[in-house]
Parts: sequence; C-alpha cells; structure tokens
Amino acid sequence: MTTISHFEGFPPSALQFFAHLKKNNNREWFDAHRDTFDNDVIESAKAFILSLGGLLQSLHPAIGFDTRTNGSGSLFRIYRDVRFSQDKSPFKTYLGMKFWLGKNPKKTENPGFYVGLGSEGAGVYAGMWEFPKPMLEQFRKTLDNPDRGATLNGILVRLEKAGYEVGEPHYKRVPRGFDPDHPNAELLKRNGVMAAMPKIPASVVTSPDFLPAAFDHCRTMWPMVEWIHDHVA
Repeated sequence: MTTISHFEGFPPSALQFFAHLKKNNNREWFDAHRDTFDNDVIESAKAFILSLGGLLQSLHPAIGFDTRTNGSGSLFRIYRDVRFSQDKSPFKTYLGMKFWLGKNPKKTENPGFYVGLGSEGAGVYAGMWEFPKPMLEQFRKTLDNPDRGATLNGILVRLEKAGYEVGEPHYKRVPRGFDPDHPNAELLKRNGVMAAMPKIPASVVTSPDFLPAAFDHCRTMWPMVEWIHDHVA
C-alpha cells in the first residue's frame, strides 16, 4: 500500500471509484476494487484529514481529528447499516469525514465540520444536523436569552447572504413552555443548527486548491460552530 503523506488533492481515480460504485453496489465489485479504495480513497483521505485538521486547530486548538479507519476517528465507515432500511445496498456511495469540537465520546454529538466526498465533488458542512435531547433542551434554554438568540440569528443571516444554506426550522410551532411571540421563536423551532456550502466541483477536489477552499468555508462557518460549542455543547 502506498502511503500519501502530503495532500495535493484527491486523485481522479478516487472520484471515479464512487461513480462506478453507484452502478456496482455489491460486495463482489467492491472486493475486486479494494486496492483502489484503500490506496486512492482512504490514503488520500488520511492526508486530507491531517492537513485540514491542522488548519482547523488555528481556529480552536481543541478541534479533534483522527485518521483511524475503524469508524472511531474522522473517517466514517463506508459500510451501510441496512438492518432497518429497505435499501439493502451494502455501501455508501460517498466518503464522510468529521472534525469535532467537544469532549463527547460520540463524535457526531459534538459540533464541528463535516466533509463529504463523492463522484461529483465534495461538500463542506458545519454545526449539528440534529441535537441529542439534552443538547436540544440546553439549546432552548439558551435561546430564552434574547441576546444570545440574536447573536445566532445574525450569524445565520450572514451565512445565507454569503450563499450558504442554513435550512428551515424543523417544527411548525414554538415548543411548549415558550411564548409563541418569543423574540427567538423561529430559532426555537429548530432541532439543530447547521450550514452547508454549494458543492465544490471535482476539478477543484482533484487539485491542490481543494484544501484551502475547504478551510476557507470552515473558517466562514466557524462562528456558528463556536456559538454551539459555547452555549449548547
């Protein structure tokens, strides 16, 4: 196995692997192309994680990242959990990488950044898609303070104006116990806070420009992650 120590972009073969996997989502094809997955996808991802993780620690020194491939580190496993799904295809057709800020042993229950790599390019996301119940309760308690809610709302407005997607509230009504006319009513209807940027095209992902592009997006979304970490997590 060839170890890639310096990240200069994902090789085109990494993106092509996912394009072919969409058409051949079965164990026989995957096993026959495991060398491509291990060498071109995983080894490149490890180099990317180390490079982006180092840059992210300039935002906060406690941002975590890890190159383990067993699901405990930044890399999500490519194997799908099909136990409760009608879709029994065994593999995800993308690679997920997480960078987190917090001490919860479950990395998905900490705010942070997520990078998803697929056949058409990559996406960069920040925040938390859905708060676990204790964090949701803390989120609502925090928003009972009008000033803290105004700060978060200002962050989301600025991100939207910059072209990021921040999603719509999950609930139609303000949670029980809060005034429907609460100054943070729209935020209280959320069950998570996250932002996403338009997909980075394959031509950038396969070039040295991908690393600074991904970091620039993370840096732009950082105030939202910091707000969640300081007031919710």
